[in-house]
Amino acid sequence: MSRKYKCQICKTEFEKDELLVLNGKNYCSTCYEIEKSRKELYDYICYIFNLKAPGPRNYNMIKSFKEHHPEYTYKGIQQALYYFFEVEHNSVSKANESIGIVPYVYERAQDYFRKQNNLQEKIA
Repeated sequence: MSRKYKCQICKTEFEKDELLVLNGKNYCSTCYEIEKSRKELYDYICYIFNLKAPGPRNYNMIKSFKEHHPEYTYKGIQQALYYFFEVEHNSVSKANESIGIVPYVYERAQDYFRKQNNLQEKIA
């Protein structure tokens, strides 16, 4: 009888061959992808604002975005920030180390990335 592992988020049990580990924690494949994109978002926030951690204000904003807009994903939020700061070249210093701009640019950013993906598919 093999040992069962439990996902840190959804608490489902799975076998060792289905085990995905991130930061020393066990995840199923679905939760692993979500957790990985959450970590990438946090890393990106730290990168653009030159921070060690996103901080309580940004954590609360992310939580609020996900509560009020269930369609928002961690990757989508990261893409919105990328679009606003790196594609549109808006000032990071005016953002006051905050991601409050996300609801205002989320849909524009998603459209931009959809168009980029369509172009890549046409080229391929």
